[in-house]
Amino acid sequence: ERERERPSEAAARTTRAVGPRSGTMMGDTMGFFGGGFMVNQGPFVETFRVNSMIMHDKEDKENGDKIILPMSAFEKLANMHISYPMQFELLNEAVMDLTGADAKEFRTHVGVLEFTAPEGKCFIPHWIMCKLSLEEGSFLRVKSVNLPLASFIKFRPQSEDFLEISNQKQFL
Repeated sequence: ERERERPSEAAARTTRAVGPRSGTMMGDTMGFFGGGFMVNQGPFVETFRVNSMIMHDKEDKENGDKIILPMSAFEKLANMHISYPMQFELLNEAVMDLTGADAKEFRTHVGVLEFTAPEGKCFIPHWIMCKLSLEEGSFLRVKSVNLPLASFIKFRPQSEDFLEISNQKQFL
């Protein structure tokens, strides 16, 4: 006859760590509805084919700093511990590999506008495509990040006309 397991041994058997990239299985794997749930603890990192906002009929968003991702990205992000608002690092790895340039030259940070892009694609403003040396259909790495809050900012006037303003703080 088989001996009865202690509750702690049964819990240890049904809970397993999968790793930071693929998530961690938590709790009883059979649970109330017959399944566990996944909580991914690593950053979201995906590669997408990039197109400009104009290709998604979002010409009015061309001057912004937001991107459009597919619904599958939202589903993955919903199962992760990320901070809000969602912030992402965009990186053109192809240009870095060819030129040997520093990563700072071919990366920028953005927010997300919506999750309506076709699977495997993302839409970004054209000015960001130019900054990252991307063309329509190029590959782009998108990674979730937590950016620190700014603690200091210094403005430099573009002309001496700014010095003629009596209350500069109020003007800004």
